[in-house]
Amino acid sequence: MRRDVPAPVAEQPRAPSARERAARRALEPASGYQPLVLLAAAVASGIVFDRWGTFSFGFWLALGTLLGASWWHSRRAGQDQRAACVLLLSAAALSGAWHHACWRLFDVDEISRFTTEVAQPVCLEAIAASTPTRVPAPPFDPLRALPSGESTRLDVIVTELRDRDVWRRGAGRATLIVEGHLLGVRSGDRLRIFGQLAGPAPVLNPGQFDFASFARGDRQMALIRTDHPDAVTRIAPGTRTTPAAWLDAWRRQASSLVWQHVGAERAGLESALLLGTRQQLSREQLETFLHTGTLDVLAISGMHVALLAWVLFLALRWALVPQRLGLIAIALVTVLYALLTGGEPPVVRATVLVLVVCLGMGLARQPLALNSLAAGALLVLAINPVDLFRAGAQLSFLAVCVLAWITPRVVRWPRLDPLARLIVETRPWPQRMLRASCLWTVRTLTVSTVIWLVMLPLILTRFHVVSPIGIVLHPLLMLPVGVALISGFALLALGWIATPLAAALGAICNVGLAITDRLVRWGEAVPGGHFYAAGPYEWWMIGAYGGFAAWAMLGERRPPGRWCLALTIAWLGIGFGAAAVERTGERALRCSFVAVGHGTAVVIELPSGETLLYDAGRLGSPAGATRDVSGVLWERGIGHLDGLVVSHADVDHFNGVPGLVERFSCGSVFAARPMIAEGSLAVKTLWGALEAHGIALREVRAGDRLQNRSGAVLEVWHPPVDGILGSDNANSIVLAIEYAGRRILLTGDLETPGLEAVLAEAPYDTDVLLAPHHGSPRSDPPGMIAWSSPEHVVISGGYDEQVAGVAQTYAASGAQVLHTAVVGAVTVSIFPGPDDACPGRLTVETHRLGNRPGSHYQVVTQP
Repeated sequence: MRRDVPAPVAEQPRAPSARERAARRALEPASGYQPLVLLAAAVASGIVFDRWGTFSFGFWLALGTLLGASWWHSRRAGQDQRAACVLLLSAAALSGAWHHACWRLFDVDEISRFTTEVAQPVCLEAIAASTPTRVPAPPFDPLRALPSGESTRLDVIVTELRDRDVWRRGAGRATLIVEGHLLGVRSGDRLRIFGQLAGPAPVLNPGQFDFASFARGDRQMALIRTDHPDAVTRIAPGTRTTPAAWLDAWRRQASSLVWQHVGAERAGLESALLLGTRQQLSREQLETFLHTGTLDVLAISGMHVALLAWVLFLALRWALVPQRLGLIAIALVTVLYALLTGGEPPVVRATVLVLVVCLGMGLARQPLALNSLAAGALLVLAINPVDLFRAGAQLSFLAVCVLAWITPRVVRWPRLDPLARLIVETRPWPQRMLRASCLWTVRTLTVSTVIWLVMLPLILTRFHVVSPIGIVLHPLLMLPVGVALISGFALLALGWIATPLAAALGAICNVGLAITDRLVRWGEAVPGGHFYAAGPYEWWMIGAYGGFAAWAMLGERRPPGRWCLALTIAWLGIGFGAAAVERTGERALRCSFVAVGHGTAVVIELPSGETLLYDAGRLGSPAGATRDVSGVLWERGIGHLDGLVVSHADVDHFNGVPGLVERFSCGSVFAARPMIAEGSLAVKTLWGALEAHGIALREVRAGDRLQNRSGAVLEVWHPPVDGILGSDNANSIVLAIEYAGRRILLTGDLETPGLEAVLAEAPYDTDVLLAPHHGSPRSDPPGMIAWSSPEHVVISGGYDEQVAGVAQTYAASGAQVLHTAVVGAVTVSIFPGPDDACPGRLTVETHRLGNRPGSHYQVVTQP
């Protein structure tokens, strides 16, 4: 009996589960479409156009709104490509408006509107924006003329200013510096302050860092100094229940844990490494990290945030915490750490990357590297668009771009086939470990080299230092820095539970810091591990990164490797040769009076290409004199000093020399016998620095001439061989420069009785005179005028009421008086005439126009 069997029905495919769909998406290749990269480029272009353009806020806002409406219309009409282009243009316009508001728009009662370059007494009320930060006194330095003690730094928000007996409204942020230790002040407290109000230091020299622009980018353009903590009174406590107060209390507690359990010797280093506060580090420590190319270790960067996220991930995974809950915890802790460390651009960028990775893991999607980086850039520029022009943010994003884009295309590792991999796995474990270690070392050094090479143009242009030792140090520092960071994170998280636990974590942290410190100091001492160079011009750096970008975008159409190498070498030659060609083609003698405050530094460039430096010092920090003179030399493309004249034994004329001989090679140093015989500790320190660098010390006296190949006459007029009976000032070296019928006279701190000895000589008609002793009334201005008849008088010094009377005396004789504290650096150029019978053409340039800031030049020409 036959039974009817129903025909088989095709089985319907089962719908994939959510987990299976997520796994499939994770295996799909990443799309090349990264829209945030285009958006970040558009935002950056709008910021750049506003910085260098003359557009108003209303123009940008109206343009952005109009383009936004056009985008909406195009989107509704289905014109997607046109809508995308209009959207990018709208973003550029709105970012220009945002930058304009941050960079150019200030309250009518902004505190910076009342500041001048000369400090003025002020009484004001303000709100503390943070807890005071202790700045330890710098170590003893015999080259520092004015010792500096411990101070306290505090950011405040100005609310009121006292105008005679009336209080008027104030606004804006300011930096308060108190001599001594300011106690009992917390974030949010209302303060009454008596102090001296001034604006940030202006740019007075070519190549000088623009502190005023940096402060303007933070909208903090006022500086208040007080001589004693009693000048700051807390008149009302702040609210302790706000998020800002909680965050400030957390920072204070974190700093206290570090200083209590790490130890005073290295607590400053751990605070910089873990919390981003570098005020406790000395200048010598910072320069050590700069010389070795490891200054990024002290900046809270992507390494710190990534390490924190990785440690949390492992800890939560070990504790069997569900993945999604763990990712939320990692994201929350990362954001809190970014707030704790102040939210600097590298931290914000790294935090965004961690959040994107956490989101991608939660959705089982692989994030795109450059798209994620662009998201970080957009958030950084939204917080402060001025960060686009700062070297710290530029280096941070550049390093990640190299890791995400360039390194995978340059460093390609061969993959072992299964048979070769099986053979490797069958070898003894010591051999496998050795092979893995060697492979890791080669890969790490290769990646470190690629990053160093790509970042070199920016570092060289901004800091003028080349640190090849950093290629080796960065891999070596990974372990000790990681130990210091991980133990530091544990100290912050668990140190409050039990004192023994905090002490153990602090000891572990101290070990990591000690190894880090020793490695960095070893790297600084390695011969050739770092050196300074007269960095190329800005246009060269832009061209270099334009070439990198073109290479990255060309893909398979890139030229052969030998052509890329040849173009790179040629561009390097252009960058380092441009300044040299410019200098040698002038055939002029150039004498630059550097604005160093109360001090003297004169750079003499001879037509033959030789360079002589007359003095290099200032009253105060020796590093300040080194920085100012170095900037002028690098701006002129000078990397070698053929000679250096030290006029006399006052530290404000030579305390910058030890720093300069570390940055520049030097032929000989010339000094008079009275200074050579001087036995002060400062002079001995100077001679010791010269001896350490193998620089010869030569004695000069009246009648000596400094030989050169240019035909210029450089003659010493004073002092005689054994000096004269008097002070150091009386034995200052007086140097006369003659070229093409023009004369320049450099007088140091010449005073009586040496002054009378010089004026007793036959009159010396001078075109340019360096006023003796920084324009002191004791330098006999009427006698100097009658003897030298100067056309131009340069006063090298700081602000002083007595100088005004001396300047009037010189001006009454018909001379043009130029004070470096007012007009900035003064550059005198002498161009040869058509023949020997005609005197050369003389020009005088000042770096500033009167007392108005800017990189403008005033040119005075004598036929």
